[in-house]
Amino acid sequence: MRDGVYAFRFNGYDVESIGIGYLVGVGTLKLKNDVIVEGLEESSATLLSKKDNKLLPAKFTLSGRFTRPRNGLFKGDVLFKQTPKGSPNQVLEAIFDLVEAGENRYWLISLYTSDLSEGGIEADEIVSGELVRTGALPPRRSRRKHN
Repeated sequence: MRDGVYAFRFNGYDVESIGIGYLVGVGTLKLKNDVIVEGLEESSATLLSKKDNKLLPAKFTLSGRFTRPRNGLFKGDVLFKQTPKGSPNQVLEAIFDLVEAGENRYWLISLYTSDLSEGGIEADEIVSGELVRTGALPPRRSRRKHN
């Protein structure tokens, strides 16, 4: 994947002890040398099997890396840390497969999600989405002193 700024979206399902949920999310990330140097995600979830549900919004910071393709598939290993810290303060590790779907565009599916805030238990969650390169990384500011 090329260095740059990316936007992404996803949707899918998760199974909680109290029912089946549906989740959606969007975010951005900055990628340099296959490493996420900065990333943010906002998502919402709701239970499908219960009346009078309310949307549960969440915000996460992202870190992680992508590996080069084998048989055309990229692999993503991403750590999601909920912010601001508070309830439930989730920390999730997710593994994704991505396939190039055009210039600067990737489709993705989740392969595995672990809830590290719950002792690393596997989360019953499946999502699909898209990652699109929207531009180059901004130039680094010079730290040189001017006289």
